[in-house]
Amino acid sequence: MGCGRFRTDLSAFVDGTLTPKREEQVFYHIAGCAECREEVHEIAALCAKLSGCRSSDAPGGLTAKLESIAGDNAATPLYMAQGEGKLPTSSHRRRWLIAQSGCALLVVMVSVVVLAVLVAPEPVRVADPVGSAREQYAKSSAALSVNEALGAMLLAGERGADFGDPVEYASPQGGTQTRDISTAEAAQVLGKAVDFDRSLTGQQRVYVANGDGQYLTAQVAVTRVQGEGTQLAVTDAQGHQFLSAFLPGAVGAPQEARRWSFVRYTATWRIAGREATRVTALGDKGPVASWWVDVDTGLLLWAERYDTSGNVGVAVGYTEIEYESAQLPRTSYAVALQPVTSSGTAGWCNGLECPGELAGLELVAFTTADQDGSRSMSLVYSDGVDTAVVGWTEGVLTEDATTRADAVAGLPSVAAWQCGDLVVTLATNASSDVMSEMIDDLPDAKAYHRSPADRIGAGISRLVGVG
Repeated sequence: MGCGRFRTDLSAFVDGTLTPKREEQVFYHIAGCAECREEVHEIAALCAKLSGCRSSDAPGGLTAKLESIAGDNAATPLYMAQGEGKLPTSSHRRRWLIAQSGCALLVVMVSVVVLAVLVAPEPVRVADPVGSAREQYAKSSAALSVNEALGAMLLAGERGADFGDPVEYASPQGGTQTRDISTAEAAQVLGKAVDFDRSLTGQQRVYVANGDGQYLTAQVAVTRVQGEGTQLAVTDAQGHQFLSAFLPGAVGAPQEARRWSFVRYTATWRIAGREATRVTALGDKGPVASWWVDVDTGLLLWAERYDTSGNVGVAVGYTEIEYESAQLPRTSYAVALQPVTSSGTAGWCNGLECPGELAGLELVAFTTADQDGSRSMSLVYSDGVDTAVVGWTEGVLTEDATTRADAVAGLPSVAAWQCGDLVVTLATNASSDVMSEMIDDLPDAKAYHRSPADRIGAGISRLVGVG
């Protein structure tokens, strides 16, 4: 009685693979059970007979085949195999391989995630947003709306043009007698420049103050064809044509809502061999800007923009000019700009809202860049006198707080704040009230936050780029 509890262990008893305790239990059962004792003798006799067989009697390759079928269980006695002692089938093996593959894939995925977190690029730290904004303002000053040549120089400079050593600048010489004129009369004179649409070729010279009393300068070749547009070609200090662009001919005439007075000089001036009349805008602290307009054609021949100390900040104008002989070349250039008013925001505004107007100032120019996966943008708003330059770049302020700096020593007022993963800056020469209105029109401040998923995604992108 009770043989069923021991019969499955009889073969292991013969092989001597039972635990000491279990072996003792089976031994005492066999001693008192003739049937089980007889079965043990039969098993022992069979094992002895099998052990006496020579391995060479088996067909060649059989052992290897059996081991390949058994897989990892080849070294395990059949009676110790899991389940009911069945040999592993192909389906069992497939399940085992799938389990192994799943574990390996999981290990690889975890490794990739950990590596992605480790290599994920840290956000760019913006340590001096006020200084950066003022530098950007100097490059994108209001003269951009007065003459497109400054815009061409700005874009060339951002792409690495070499403008050589700074030089001295002298304003055009002429009479000093002036008379007060109304805003309407000033707008009428400057409006001729706005409406000018004749063909011409010429050379312009641009001067931009470097803050040390001298100026960076560039020569710009101008080809304008009536009804077709304007081509601008910047030549840097190395004598290479660095940039060509098509821009709308636009001059921002003063708006009557602005609080400036105007004077017109009684004498005429000579600019590029042409007779010109000069109009100057005056603010509370002195001259703001001057324009020299061709008496016969209304073309804007020269323009100056002054800082709060009365010094020239930007000057641009023709040194040579010839009317009615222009023809646009059929050459393709690497950089082509479209008028903001005709292109809308599609295809160029990215990462931040790009309003067409800011506190009454129209968008007159923009530049955008995407270098090494880091995007940035600059938007210039102006009415010809007031100017605002809005910039944004991917990064984080060293102190996550809004910064505001008032105008000092001829430099513009600046505001900077964090907007998610972007740092937004605003630099303007407008009044404090107008500046506050501009800030209200731009995206609100928002703390920087990067989730673990964002960090993993950035790391994986970097890994893919490296690969």
